[in-house]
Amino acid sequence: MNETNILRGKKENALPGVWIPGAMQLFASSASVFFLALISLECAFAVLKPLHHRVVSTRVYIYSIVVVWAVGIFIFGLMGLSFYYPKLERETVDIVVHFCLFISLLVICASYLKIRARLSSTAPEVTAVKSRQTTEHNVRLSRTLFVVIALSLLFWLPAFAVYIGRDFCQTCFHPYVMWTVNVLHLANSLVNPFV
Repeated sequence: MNETNILRGKKENALPGVWIPGAMQLFASSASVFFLALISLECAFAVLKPLHHRVVSTRVYIYSIVVVWAVGIFIFGLMGLSFYYPKLERETVDIVVHFCLFISLLVICASYLKIRARLSSTAPEVTAVKSRQTTEHNVRLSRTLFVVIALSLLFWLPAFAVYIGRDFCQTCFHPYVMWTVNVLHLANSLVNPFV
């Protein structure tokens, strides 16, 4: 039996713990996308409700980070359960994971579309130099975050499409394609500091 069958949920004669590397990659990948969604929501909140954003407690940010990690751990646990508990099919786990990632993608896109609409509809302020400088700073910051998110999505979308396609047809993708999309989505972490 090859490793692909083990990671895809074929459990016969499988060694205990062989699913862990795949589950760890899934955990890290999904948590990364969830954090991108969280960052885009925070950026939208800062642009759309700047006064409320200034008074938000640090506790809210800590809770949101804990929730993102908890969802990632939940996905890791689902993969482990699907390996050891035969009634939980791997396809069900795939559907849950893809649904969560798709919702994250929608949140990211909606947040940045809303930010763009807000920034393009805001008339330039001529009354105060300081408020104009603050607005320009916020626009630059929003653009930088938009570039980071756009690059992340650019690196992630091929992997997302191939992984979904692989769930329906395991033999349709050459191992080189799998390796390439894996390298792309992992390379995302290397690109962000340069932006």
